Amino acid sequence: MVMSSSTRSMRTGLSVSEIRLAMIDHLRLSQGRLPKYATTHDWYKALAYVVRDRVLDRCLATVDLLSDTYTTAKLVAYLSAEYLIGPQLGNNLINLGIWDEAEEAVAGLGRQLHNLLDEEEEPGLGNGGLGRLAACYMDSLSSLQVPAVGYGIRYEFGIFDQAIVDGWQSERTDKWLQFGNPWEVVRSDVICQVPFGGHTERYRDGEGRDRIRWRPAQVVKGIAHDTVVAGYRVPTTNLLRLWKAEAIESFDFNAFNAGDYFGAVEQKIASETISKVLYPNDEPAIGKRLRLALAAVAFLAALVVAAFGAEVNLRTLFTYFGNFISYFDRILTLEDGTRVWSNPAEWFWGWRKWLWMLAETILISYVGTMIGAVLAFALNFFAAQNTSPAPWLRFVIRRLLEFARTVPGIVFALIFVIAFGLGPMAGVLAIAIHSTGALGKLFSEIVENADMKPVEGVRSTGASWLSCMRFAVLPQVTAGYASYALLRFEINVREASVMGFVGAGGIGQELVVAIRKFYYSDVSAILVTIIVTVFIIDIGTGWLRGRLFGKDVRA
Repeated sequence: MVMSSSTRSMRTGLSVSEIRLAMIDHLRLSQGRLPKYATTHDWYKALAYVVRDRVLDRCLATVDLLSDTYTTAKLVAYLSAEYLIGPQLGNNLINLGIWDEAEEAVAGLGRQLHNLLDEEEEPGLGNGGLGRLAACYMDSLSSLQVPAVGYGIRYEFGIFDQAIVDGWQSERTDKWLQFGNPWEVVRSDVICQVPFGGHTERYRDGEGRDRIRWRPAQVVKGIAHDTVVAGYRVPTTNLLRLWKAEAIESFDFNAFNAGDYFGAVEQKIASETISKVLYPNDEPAIGKRLRLALAAVAFLAALVVAAFGAEVNLRTLFTYFGNFISYFDRILTLEDGTRVWSNPAEWFWGWRKWLWMLAETILISYVGTMIGAVLAFALNFFAAQNTSPAPWLRFVIRRLLEFARTVPGIVFALIFVIAFGLGPMAGVLAIAIHSTGALGKLFSEIVENADMKPVEGVRSTGASWLSCMRFAVLPQVTAGYASYALLRFEINVREASVMGFVGAGGIGQELVVAIRKFYYSDVSAILVTIIVTVFIIDIGTGWLRGRLFGKDVRA
């Protein structure tokens, strides 16, 4: 059924008359109140419902656009234990750009907007910097038009309300939901079950294979409650999904009939306690368990929803997991049916060629790391906040370093293979660019932690910026530079082994040929060669870092 244009206009329109008519409509039909008997709180809720209609309409339009037009768009999933979102009415009026219109519409009904704003309870969903930071992230993502969903806990009670009684501070229960929450949409059909405790037990499946299953002691049901997060003067509107803990069975009728009235609702009380209070006291053991349960409900509920969005199918995983094991069985078997370790000579028949290609892989890593380290050294002083000569230069250098380390190395390798042809040169250039971005960030962070007093001393002699870096900063950071460069070399050996998949030289080219041609024993032989080499390099560079810079760096 499609709404008429006049009805839709009243539900989503932004003019003074449309807001005024919608308020009266919600006062009568959403709350069952006559205007002449309505309290200030009734009028607040009427206006809140009006504003919620408009932001919810934009949220549905965003979802529709992502599902029909931008089908390959990515969605940010943000997980936080708390969200200090603040009162929603004023914030949404500003984001929609209808503050003046709402003020005039409310005045036309004989009310003052500031009185309605004062009626709103502060949502008890967060406290302090962490909660405010999470709320700011969600606001910013919407304003920047980045599709996102925030996940957290719907606490029934906030941390506490403060009052002064006889000159003393008194803490009282923060009953922020006592009059309901007009901003949330309850999704009773969106449920996530979270198991706790219990034990595991062995059993045999229908094919006689040994299996292990988990028998949880308690299962809690998470119910989704959605709140719309509007961006500032933009159509993109995101979602904050908060989970409320409930019992699978809220009432035990048999226990009630037996006279065990507390036992009849024991599961309900135990389950709903998880999302009852923000910041429960965690000094006693029960408080620690409650905080752990809070984190588990939020994390697992968000994980299930995110996995559904990413099309992770556990049934498919377990159904075809045997194929994964079977592949390992094949690569550990020679052509005559015997195990590879029974005939090492046959297994490593191509060791001379593989060692030559492995040496090429190590050289690609070494040259690429050296180039990246030199470029990172040249740029990091300009990227560090305490040494950059100009803010605009720091901004430009940091963005260049972010680009260099954000694009995967194998993508750079593929681009260079297309540009320069097959061979090690593409791998060297790819590793050099990616190492420049990664080491540039690490080097600049070392510089930002350097003691600036020597710099001030050198500068007081009239020395140039370059001399300050040379004589005051560089002696403090050289050991850290070398340590990170060695660590990057270890990482790049593994990177170079993979880049051969796209023709960028090294042993990866031989590995991908063996995989494509189903030379199973060759696949395992090459993998063992790479793994042993990486082990040796990791141990060697770790020992070298320890010898050069001490045990703290090596650890």
